[in-house]
Amino acid sequence: VDAVTQYAGANRKDDNYILAKTLPVEGGVNRVALRSTLAAGKVTVTATAEGLKPATITLDAVAPASDAALLPVSLARGPTPATPAFKVRRDTIKPVKILAGANADTAGATTDDDETTHWASDGQLANAWIEYDLGKPQVADEVVLKLIGWRLRSYPLRITMDGQVVYEGEAPKSLGYVTLPLKPVKGSRLRIALTGATADRDGFGKIVEITGAKAGFDTGAEKVRAGGALGIIEAEIYKTR
Repeated sequence: VDAVTQYAGANRKDDNYILAKTLPVEGGVNRVALRSTLAAGKVTVTATAEGLKPATITLDAVAPASDAALLPVSLARGPTPATPAFKVRRDTIKPVKILAGANADTAGATTDDDETTHWASDGQLANAWIEYDLGKPQVADEVVLKLIGWRLRSYPLRITMDGQVVYEGEAPKSLGYVTLPLKPVKGSRLRIALTGATADRDGFGKIVEITGAKAGFDTGAEKVRAGGALGIIEAEIYKTR
């Protein structure tokens, strides 16, 4: 009999895997899935732990009545297609240079694909902007943002392309990233600016994380105070095909 272990409830650890002999538990609970052979017989599972009485359960493994009882195999779908089974609908525009009204030395954190890093302005509304040099005139159709405090914090934003407004409004609170549609204006400098003070108010009914972490710490809101600062974890610029 092969034992397949599944850890229920906590972070996966090195001793929690298929055929593991020792299992981690949370509140004394874990699960063991048994995958038997085709032969009939008895399966006995015994759990022991220091300071506790051992527990044993015996299960009956029954052989299938015939080969017909086995799960059917169907290869009707055929081989994997030689061409992609998806269609790319947009392309990423990678900026060649990033400017910012404050803390420009960390502005690159907004495009590094690392959600543990971020850029934030200095708290002065006049300096709460970041600008992406696209290298050449082109049309950007969407900006996707993960903002500091994304679930709690309201951000009134204005996005311009070479000075022309392509988006203005309050970025929706979200459970992560938000997609902002842009007016199709051709240009090479896309600027994201804060137009008013930010404010914190949970947009999703005081969600409690299963980790027990406080809301502000879940979204990074404690890293940048609400008010006149623009805080961005990741910014992605797209053009549709």
